[in-house]
Order: sequence, then structure tokens, then C-alpha cells
Amino acid sequence: MQRRWLILTLLVMMVSPQLAVCGEPASPYPIVDSGVWATNSYPGDMYWMDNERVLFLGSGTAAPIGQDDAWLLIWDTSKNTITKYKQHVLDFCFHEDVIQYRTVARESGTGKRTWTFYRGKLNEELIDQTTNRKEDKLNCRYISAWPTFSQGKTHRILHESDGHLVLDHAATNVKFENYSLLYLKGENQEPIRLPFRRYDADRVNYYPFRQAHFLYPASYFANGTHLTPWPENIPLYVWWLFPDGKIDKIEIPLGAWARGELIFYPTQKGIFVVNRQSKSDRDPGNAGGYLVQGTTVKKLVSGVLTDVSAVSPSGCQIAFSHASSQSSDRFDAKNHRRLKIIDICVEGAKP
Repeated sequence: MQRRWLILTLLVMMVSPQLAVCGEPASPYPIVDSGVWATNSYPGDMYWMDNERVLFLGSGTAAPIGQDDAWLLIWDTSKNTITKYKQHVLDFCFHEDVIQYRTVARESGTGKRTWTFYRGKLNEELIDQTTNRKEDKLNCRYISAWPTFSQGKTHRILHESDGHLVLDHAATNVKFENYSLLYLKGENQEPIRLPFRRYDADRVNYYPFRQAHFLYPASYFANGTHLTPWPENIPLYVWWLFPDGKIDKIEIPLGAWARGELIFYPTQKGIFVVNRQSKSDRDPGNAGGYLVQGTTVKKLVSGVLTDVSAVSPSGCQIAFSHASSQSSDRFDAKNHRRLKIIDICVEGAKP
């Protein structure tokens, strides 16, 4: 595995010199460039099919492509090959060999757009007929209605049989609907009161390498306002929620590196944090990807990372869409955004 990564990294350095120039510091871990343009932010979803293949939306080439014409692509990192799966895909999810997505068709002349929804095992998906369609993205399925409980409305449907996060509507003196959260494993089980509120944990994802849910705030919420960046004098916490209700709280050290919009991804070696705030069009400043390990923060990638990255099932590899600066991330011929991956579990590499 390590030899494969070293070979791929050398090949990438020969064909992708932007990894070694443009002021980007050398990463302590191998970064491999697919050479293929990937979409930015939502609906630029990205999923690992296994520890070698990445599903993402892009053009299939190094050139940008319009949203309605985007391809659903598969990058096999072990062979460094790109496979075109389906075109005109707007957004998708993938979970345990099941894929769900919608395609768009535009009428010539009128420009009217129509959508078709699909779901099923990869290569076996069928048109989805769910009524009043709502998306349970964590389980990659469409549902007709959000579950409701006597304790309150659903905040998030959790992974498979792990239950739900529920807003505690019995609480009093709640301002701006920032309710406390309850963990409801099953309808006949006593809910567990969690040590955070709705806007402390409005981002929820499941990670198989811990068999647990990871939660974090999208912004700091105060007096009805969502604030970015996070205030320096307010502790910033992210959380692990395990199926038995156990909570692990992790404090993120703050500093100049954290002055911007932050997105968090847990890994086997720490928390990978994306800072989206560039200093200028040509100077990314603090923008990039960081590895947080306890009180230590190390910058692994400099430049513009999009809103969506993905962690492999092993917790070792991170796929991300990247450009060296804002000026190279515009939707024109100068766009140099590419899908890349970094492996933070390679033996011998140290942050």
C-alpha cells in the first residue's frame, strides 16, 4: 500500500506541478491528484465506495462543466483511473452499495428543466416513486414524512437502527428554537438528554471506522444570529455520539488558523478541519486543510477546499476538491480545481 502511494505521488508530481509550486507547502503525507475537475460545494457530493474508489460529480476531464451537464464519476485510486457512470446528475448519496440520485433534462427552446429520481444498488437502480419525497441522506433513501415523537420533532434521522435525534419541545424558556437535543434509540426506550443544543450540533454524519456519529456546529449561534468566524473567547466543541448514548467531547484549539468558515471531518489520526476563508483572490492565507490532534494543529493542504470532502471507511484517506487559490477556482478556462486525496496513515509520515 505504501509503495503504491509513493509511486502515484511521484507520477502526480510530474504531471501536476501545482502541488510543489504556487506557494503551497509540502504536505507531510502523500497527496495524489486525479487530474479531473470536480464540482464545488453542494450539490458537489462525494462518497467513498470502499477504501480505493471515490464517487463524485465532475467533468471527467481537467476542464469545468456546467451543473446540468455534470457526470457522476468513479475514481479508482489504486489504478488512478476515472470511469464515467452517468451524466446530468445533480446530487446523489451512496450507502452500503445503494445509490440515490436525480438527473435533469432541459427542453430545447423553452429551457424547462425536469428531474427524474433514482435509487437502488449500483448498476441496478430504478426510478423512485416515493410520494412527497424527502431525503434521508444519512441512510441514502427517500421518505414521505419526517418521523415525529411525543418528545418533539426529529432533528436528525441517525444511521440505520441507531435511532433519532429529537428536539426537546418540553423544555421551557427556549429562544429562537435552539432546543436541547434528546437521543431516542427506540420508541419504547427512555430518551437520553444530550449535553448540547440544536445549533451546537446541526451537522451530523456517521463514520464506520468508529461506528458512531460525529456532530459539530456549522457556526456560532447567539441571539438568533449565526456568526462566522467562531468567537476566539468561546470554546469550540465537536462531539462523538455512540449507539449506547455515550458522548465524547473534543475541544478544538482556536487561533489565527480558525478565522473563517470551518468544516470538520474526523479521521483515525485526528480531526481534519477545512478553513474556507482566503486572504485574497491570489493569496489563500489561512485557507486550507488542517489536522487537529489534541492541542496541536498542523496545516496539511494550503488553498481553496470546497464545502464537501469525504473520509474513507478506514478513516485514513480524505478526498477533497482543491484549487491553489480563489483566482484559480473561478468558473472559467483558468479554473484549476481538481479532486485529490491525502492519506494520513502512511507509515513513516509525521505531521
